[in-house]
Amino acid sequence: MTVCLSIAPALANGQTFDFEDCEIGQKFTMWNVDQGNITDEAKAVAEVVADPTNPNNKVLHITVKTWGTFVTLTLPPELAGHLLTDSKSTLSFDLYRPNTDADDWKQFHAYLGNDKLYQDESYPYQGDKGQWIAKQYPLGKVTTATDDERNLHIGIHHNNSEYYIDNVRLKGQHDDYFVASNSNNLIDICKKNTSSDYMVWNTPTLIPENETLNIRTARYSYLNSKMEGAGIINLYAGGERTYLGRTGKTTKTIIQTGRYSMAP
Repeated sequence: MTVCLSIAPALANGQTFDFEDCEIGQKFTMWNVDQGNITDEAKAVAEVVADPTNPNNKVLHITVKTWGTFVTLTLPPELAGHLLTDSKSTLSFDLYRPNTDADDWKQFHAYLGNDKLYQDESYPYQGDKGQWIAKQYPLGKVTTATDDERNLHIGIHHNNSEYYIDNVRLKGQHDDYFVASNSNNLIDICKKNTSSDYMVWNTPTLIPENETLNIRTARYSYLNSKMEGAGIINLYAGGERTYLGRTGKTTKTIIQTGRYSMAP
């Protein structure tokens, strides 16, 4: 089975993966909870095809004839093992079921390796056929998957099902944050600022435990962003009119449970 190589970085960066970089006819691995990878296409197959509602769009067409069989998406190293649910809390995608699909009441499952992260309660209605429907599911914490596990198995649990998926995304609370790390530990707004041209930092920022973030401010600067985490902030003050808070010079508390130090 061949898999689009671009899916891993897209999922790592919180982007939507839409199968557009795949070739029509490209196939993804199918996996069964009891049998492992399925090679018999009479039991299950996942193939990139044209969208049944828009021939200019590419989607993944999945057919299963065996209970507990799901498509495999390969995650990047940044989301291997527990790192997946340390940073991502929901899985979303668009689902399309053709009018020929059997049964409307089915379960959705998600696994990392053999570690089940989600299962619908009972057998909920999966939505009207013949139209795309947005789906979103919370992910439980990884508990048994190894730290190098990268195989994410998702899909409908049924023994006679046909459906299409598109726009797969893993979402996390801090996807839009600047995240401090050993290689990404400096915010520098120490420039040649003027009273008519303040430098502003307003990106939400996360400083994880055991990480250190250095912030260099300057005369005529605003540090306005929300700060979260249990790490350390070293704040280097750069002169008069350096404001902590929102633009307009009204001070606003910056939330942070870690430790601050300030130097002139």
